Amino acid sequence: MSPWSALVRFAALAALLVTVAPTPARAGDEPAGPLFAGPRLLEMVPATGIVGDGATKADLFFFALAPDGTPLTGLQFKTILNTGGAGPLTEVGGGLWKMEYTPPKVDARVTAELTLRGKIGKEAVTGTWTFDVVPSRTHQFSVGSNPARLTLGVDKTASISINLATGDRGGSGGVQLAVNATVGTVDNLIDLGNGQFSALYTPPKEPNAAVALLTIADRRDPGHSLGALAIPLAAKMDLPVTAAPNTQVVVKLGEASFGPVPVDKKGKAKVPILVPPGVMSAEKLTVAADGTSVREPLDLKLPEARRIALVPMSAGVPADARVPVDVFCAIVTPDGRPDTAAPVLFSATVGNMGGTRHLGNGVYAATYTPPTSPTPVVATITAALSDSPTQKATAPLNLVAVRPEKVELTATPSPLPAAATALAVTAKLSGPNGEGIPGRPVTFKANGAAPGKDPVKDQGAGLYLLNLTPKAKGPVEVSASAALPVTGAPVARLLVVPSTSHVLNDGLSSTLVTVAAVDEYGYPVPGVSIDVRITKGEGSIPSSVTTDASGVAQVYFTPGRTAGLVEFQVETLTLRAVGALWQAPEETKLPDVPVAGSRQEAAWVEAWRHTVGTVRVERAP
Repeated sequence: MSPWSALVRFAALAALLVTVAPTPARAGDEPAGPLFAGPRLLEMVPATGIVGDGATKADLFFFALAPDGTPLTGLQFKTILNTGGAGPLTEVGGGLWKMEYTPPKVDARVTAELTLRGKIGKEAVTGTWTFDVVPSRTHQFSVGSNPARLTLGVDKTASISINLATGDRGGSGGVQLAVNATVGTVDNLIDLGNGQFSALYTPPKEPNAAVALLTIADRRDPGHSLGALAIPLAAKMDLPVTAAPNTQVVVKLGEASFGPVPVDKKGKAKVPILVPPGVMSAEKLTVAADGTSVREPLDLKLPEARRIALVPMSAGVPADARVPVDVFCAIVTPDGRPDTAAPVLFSATVGNMGGTRHLGNGVYAATYTPPTSPTPVVATITAALSDSPTQKATAPLNLVAVRPEKVELTATPSPLPAAATALAVTAKLSGPNGEGIPGRPVTFKANGAAPGKDPVKDQGAGLYLLNLTPKAKGPVEVSASAALPVTGAPVARLLVVPSTSHVLNDGLSSTLVTVAAVDEYGYPVPGVSIDVRITKGEGSIPSSVTTDASGVAQVYFTPGRTAGLVEFQVETLTLRAVGALWQAPEETKLPDVPVAGSRQEAAWVEAWRHTVGTVRVERAP
C-alpha cells in the first residue's frame, strides 16, 4: 500500500465547529403551502471533478430550506470528513451555503464522506453525503532501455520500459502515450497494466554513431506528463588511414585502442574501430620497425549528430490568446548525457513565445501564446541551440478556430399568439471580442415546433435565422449551437450543462440538458459514448448518448411530480461528472444550482452555457 493510500484509508476524522449567525427570511418570498416533504430540505449539491492533488481547492455547496422553500436560519454545524480538509461554512444567500474543500493527494479514485452534524434552531440535525476525489492525470515517467546502449549493425532492437512513477497507476488505461525518436523507430507500444508500458526500439540503418533521443508525452496532458530517454548508438567502421609503408598503426579513441594494423607498401591501412556518439576526432599512433613512434591527431570527418528534440505536443490547441500552452524540448550532450546548460531558444511563426526555463535533467520549456483567430492557423514551433546552426528541432502546431463565446437567441413573435403558424428564431454567435462570427454551421433543435421549408440562413455578422412552424398548443423551446472546433486532443473531462436551474414539476414539461466531452482546453471531443442516469429525484432522461461532430450530446429531461433537487450522473469507462437542477412549482423562488466541486469544471460549464443558446416562447392565452 502506498503512503497516500494509507493516508486516505486511515485519515482521522477532521472536525470543525461552524457557527452561523441567524438571518431573517425575506418577506414575500414564501410559496403557498409545503414544497418539500419532511421538516426541512438539507441537501448537498453533487460535487464533480475534484482532483486529489493535495492542493487544488474545490467548492462544496449546500441548500438549507424550510418545507415551504424559504431559507433556514440559525444553523450551527460541525463538519466531519473522512479525507481532506474543510473551511468554514458560509452563507451565500437565499438558502445556499458554501464550504471550501482541500482534497488529499491520492493515486486512485477515493470516496470522500462528509457529515454535517448540529442544530437548526433547537432541533438536532445530521446529514451525510459522499463525493469522488480522483487522482491527477499528471504523471512523472520513469523511462529505461535494455540494453542501455546499442551498436549499429550488431544490436537489432532494444526494449523500452515506461513506468508511471506518480498518478493513478491503477487507472492508467486512460493514458494515451505518444513516443517520438530522433533516429530509428519505436513500435509495439503495449499497456501492461498498473502504470507500466513497453515498446520496441529499432535503430536506424545508417553508418554513423548517433544518439537516439526519445521524447514521451501523455496526449491527454502533454503540458505536464512528459519524459525523455537517450540511447547512445555506437558505430563500427573500418577507418582508412595513411602512414609510412611497412609500419604499424594504432588508433586511440579516448581510453580505447584499436590495432595495431600493418600499413601496406602504398602507405594505406584500414583500422576497425568502434565509434561512440560524440567522438569527432582520434589519435593515430604510427610505430616503425625500429620501435620509434609518432603520434598525430586524426579528424574522423563524421557529421554532427542531432541532440535536440521537441516533446510531442497536442494534436491541436485553440487559436485563443487566453489559452497559453507550454512547449518542451529535451537536449543531450554529444555523448548522450542530459545537457543542463544548453543555450536553447524557442520560437514560433505566429503568436508569441515566452522565455526559456530549464526544468531539470535536460528538459527545457517555454510558454507559447497563440493568436486569437476565427479561422484555423498552423504555427511552426522551433527549439534551437544558439551556438550551433545545425542543432534545431521543428514541428507544426495546429491552432483551431476560436470557439464562440456566446450564442444568443431571439424569437419573433414573443409571446406566441394562440393561432400563430410561424415563428422566426435568430441566433447570434459572438467571439471573445464580442464581434459576430459568420460562416459557422449552426444547429437548431425545437420542442413544440417543427422546422420550416427553408434551411438555416447565414445573414452575416454572426446572425443565423431559422423559420419554425409551431404546434397547435403549448410553449416552444428552441436551442441552437454552432459547430465547435475540435483540437483532436483526447477527452479529459465530461460536463453536465442543464439549460436551466429550475424546471416545472408537472410530469410533462421538459428541459434541455447538454452533455459535453471536452479536452484539456475545454474544447469538444466528438464520438464519445456516455452513459446517463438520474441518481436522485424523479424524472426521466435517455440512458446513453454519443457526442456529435461538435463534441456535444443534447437530451431532454422530463421531470417527475415530487419537488426537490434532481441529480444526474454521466460517465465513460474512465471519466465521471455530475450535475443537478430543481424541479418545483413555477412560482417557487429557489436559489440557482451552482456547479459544485472543481473550480475549473465550474468555469467550463459556465462557458459552455453560453455556447448553447436557448429561448422559451410562451403561448399567449
